Amino acid sequence: MGDSKAFISTPREVSKKRPVSERIHDWKEVYLPMAPDTLKTQASRCMDCGVPFCHNGCPLGNLIPDWNDLVYRNRWKEAIQALHATNNFPEFTGRLCPAPCEDACVLSINSKSVTIKTIEQRIVDHAFEQGWIFPEPPAHRTGKKVAVIGRCFPYRTPCPIRQPAVADGEHPAEEVARRAAATRLTFV
Repeated sequence: MGDSKAFISTPREVSKKRPVSERIHDWKEVYLPMAPDTLKTQASRCMDCGVPFCHNGCPLGNLIPDWNDLVYRNRWKEAIQALHATNNFPEFTGRLCPAPCEDACVLSINSKSVTIKTIEQRIVDHAFEQGWIFPEPPAHRTGKKVAVIGRCFPYRTPCPIRQPAVADGEHPAEEVARRAAATRLTFV
C-alpha cells in the first residue's frame, strides 16, 4: 500500500483553482488538474488502515484504499475497475459528492486527510482519455427518464450557455458526461 510513511512525511496538497477572472466567463472545472507526480504522492498518503473508515464515510462503499494504491503504482486501468466495482457512474458522483470519505479518513483525526475526491476524479478523467469508459446502452429500455437540470450558480437567472437537447443515440455517453461535468448540476 503506497509509501508506508508518506502520511507522516508528505503534507496534503489540493488542486489549485483557476483564476476567478477566467472562471466567470465559462462553466468549466474550477480546479486545475493535479500534476501526475503530485497525484501519485497524494495517493501514497493512504495508510492502509486496519479498518478504513473512508469506506463507511462513502455512501457507495467505494474501495478507496484499493484505488489509491493502484494510482500510486500507476495501474490506472485497474484503478477504474476498482472504482466501477462499487460505482457505475463515477463521472457524476465523483464531482457532485461532498466527499464525506475525506472527513471519515483516519488521517483526519490528527492531520489532513488524503485527497480522495481529487484522486477519484483523476481516475475517471484518465479512463475517458484512454477510452476505457464508453457507452453501454441497456439491452431493453424501460421508458423511464431522469432529468438533469443545469443551473447558473449563484444567480437565479437563465443560463447564458445553451446546450442542445440530447436524444437517445444522438451523442455518445462520453460527450454527455463531459458536458454535464462542465456545468453545475442539480438532480431532480
